[in-house]
Amino acid sequence: MEKMGIGKIVLAAVATSALFGASAPGMLSPFFSLVFLAPHLYFLSRGKPVSGTVAGIFIWAAAYGIADYWALNTLVSVYRTGFVVSAAAFVSALLVFYGLYNSIFSLALGFYFRHIEAVAKKRFAWRYLYAFLGTISVALLWSGIEHFRGMIFPMINITTVSSFFYRYPSLLPAVSLTGEHLCSGLVVLLNYSLFHALSGAAGLLKGRGFRLFLEPERLVPVIAGVAATLFIAATSLSADGPGPDDRPLLPEDAVMAVQANIPAEKKWKSRYYSEILDTYMRLTSERRRAGTSIVLWPETALNFYPQMPGALRDSLLDFTRDQGITLLAGGPEFQGTSPDFRYYNAVFMICRGRVLAVYRKERLIPFAEYCPVDALYPLFRRIIGETQFSSFNDNETVMVDDARIGMGICFESTFPDLMRERAADSHFIVVFSDDIWLGNTGGAIQHLATMVLRAVENRTWVISVVNSGISAVISPKGEIVKTLPYGTRGTMFFP
Repeated sequence: MEKMGIGKIVLAAVATSALFGASAPGMLSPFFSLVFLAPHLYFLSRGKPVSGTVAGIFIWAAAYGIADYWALNTLVSVYRTGFVVSAAAFVSALLVFYGLYNSIFSLALGFYFRHIEAVAKKRFAWRYLYAFLGTISVALLWSGIEHFRGMIFPMINITTVSSFFYRYPSLLPAVSLTGEHLCSGLVVLLNYSLFHALSGAAGLLKGRGFRLFLEPERLVPVIAGVAATLFIAATSLSADGPGPDDRPLLPEDAVMAVQANIPAEKKWKSRYYSEILDTYMRLTSERRRAGTSIVLWPETALNFYPQMPGALRDSLLDFTRDQGITLLAGGPEFQGTSPDFRYYNAVFMICRGRVLAVYRKERLIPFAEYCPVDALYPLFRRIIGETQFSSFNDNETVMVDDARIGMGICFESTFPDLMRERAADSHFIVVFSDDIWLGNTGGAIQHLATMVLRAVENRTWVISVVNSGISAVISPKGEIVKTLPYGTRGTMFFP
């Protein structure tokens, strides 16, 4: 292995981080993700595994930091701890949950490259097997890291390589067969294949001959990359998902989603509660059409407890009765008696003046909806507030008129297994969210990208209804049929 100078090492690190960040939703182009690994692989193939791993910590922290820059805005706006403290927390989280965790990938590849030279002295049959297992392991390792990273800290599960292609539905049918994380592994496999193809081409230019391409360590990854490309192309060409005429059998404009864009500084101040409710009711009554029977309001559109008697509750129930609609609206719920209350982030089904069903969020966001570390609870309570939510895992599909609706709240859309359960016996999925804390950044776009993947994976329609946007109607093919931009107020209809 030839040694690399510090200049080349820094250049490889910067190139990998920049290419990955440029691929993320809301950035430049997802096609940069087809080559983002090449500079890092070049470094790993020429350096020691330990040095590659240490460099990997900073490379992956920087790469995901560029893609998830919006999280810094979230820390500042939600926790109100100031820019310096928020930036320190942001960098620390990147180093631990992206850098340190993803450095496992760099460590494994570093050892693999180190042993290629020793294996090259063995017989060709063994070299082909070693190259094949190594190539497959690259894709599976990335897929596994991406999957289990989300289990450790769910909020960061939003940034997956396959979601980068959300704007290109013709490339997404493979997701319905492989799932989100294995599809990310395929993209990484293409990176690995392209790296070996470029290495062989560089050898040709240096006069080392075509024999380089016949070496198993290079030939097998290139063949695997061609096979992956053909697989993606074949699934795209043969895709036969539902089209616009295959929507649930509902009357025209039966479902209306309302995006009210309520400012964060107003949302939880009691003096604005009546004004906010009036805004939602006015938008609904003014814009609903003759066929509209189901109305969707986003996460925490209701900032009061609908089961508690009071003027706000009476106005809400009277409104649904007068309008003759079924309302699905996000809001807080409590159960139990003092001092043993349990609080839920919920969606209420209110039909013509009666609360008929409640969906309660199952997958909560750590340090935003609950504190997973008891020692930090006093600080959490001081910053977020007295209440922390409980999770609920016994939800059922809601039946509204002739439509069975599967539901999710906020970042539940980032969990493929949960959304698969919601889609199993429903006509379509509705995700209720309030992304105003993401700001006008790539965060809202990344959240939308996760819902495109859920639509493709489950071959079902997905409606995203978001307070601040981006609200959307997404087809089972991953096509974004309708949207309401971030930071606007409006309504949209389905089907």
